[in-house]
Amino acid sequence: MAPKLRAAISIAAVVTLSLTGSLTAVVDESTAEPSIEQLLAGAPGADRVLESHALVPDLSVSVSRDANAESIEFEDADGNAMSIGMPSNAEFTDDTSQTLGDEPLVTTQYTQPRAESDSGGAISARAVVVIPDEEAPSSYDFAIEVPPGVAAEPRADGGINLVAPGPEEAQTDDVEVEMVIAQIEPAWAVDANGVSIPTSYHLNGSTLTQSIDFDAVTAFPVVADPEVKWMGYFIRLTYSKAETRGMRDQGVIIAGVVGLGAAIAAAAGPAAPAIVAAVYAASAAAVGIIATTASNAVGDGRCLQLDIPSMIPSIVKCRK
Repeated sequence: MAPKLRAAISIAAVVTLSLTGSLTAVVDESTAEPSIEQLLAGAPGADRVLESHALVPDLSVSVSRDANAESIEFEDADGNAMSIGMPSNAEFTDDTSQTLGDEPLVTTQYTQPRAESDSGGAISARAVVVIPDEEAPSSYDFAIEVPPGVAAEPRADGGINLVAPGPEEAQTDDVEVEMVIAQIEPAWAVDANGVSIPTSYHLNGSTLTQSIDFDAVTAFPVVADPEVKWMGYFIRLTYSKAETRGMRDQGVIIAGVVGLGAAIAAAAGPAAPAIVAAVYAASAAAVGIIATTASNAVGDGRCLQLDIPSMIPSIVKCRK
């Protein structure tokens, strides 16, 4: 079973135009100040936003308000949990019908996975910080509380993985088994004209900060939205150089992965049947991609890494 995880993650930002006018004036709808809901409807990924918080069987997500500190809470059927704290320099609201005042606001959204391959093993959520003008803060902090054994690992694409080692009995001389508890998607930001704005994460100890680079030509509102994907039982296999060479042979790929069934089952716990089923259902195309990736890894002097159950391969620096 994965260690209990308490983490804080995810942010986004929106800035809106101000509108003046007399109380008796008739305001045209096209020039009226938009509600937070309207701003979010125009943000990237809005088509994946769901009303229901129960997105995946045996996984749940909800908003908790404990001692006036709001957070998004993830939990699976085994009691493994993770929380996303809201930034202290933005006021929390769940009323997105309102328009923006003078202070930053933060709200939450629940989203369906980006890819069909995630649908059985991931649940995602994001927080949206609404910034009223260029005078407001351009960076927001999210505390990450990670128990012993779970590490935050930056990815090449700018995202971050929260990784726990697999059980000791799952490790072999040629394959390292790990559990990716959650993934923080790469940070992004766009202005009111749809132009991308530079934004990045900085991880300092237990604090994750997203910074957004406004300048004189930035068109408001601005939307910045990293997203957190709660994996639950996502398994990661990192192969040695010797095993990577072997995985170039398409005929041994599935046999090689299935041969690790006991190790995968030990790491996945109750989720093992779903993972094994996904491995057996791997298409010929997936096998071909794995073989090609392994071949490229050998040519680069690096090693193969394979995500289970998505069967998505990547090339990484060899660990053994």
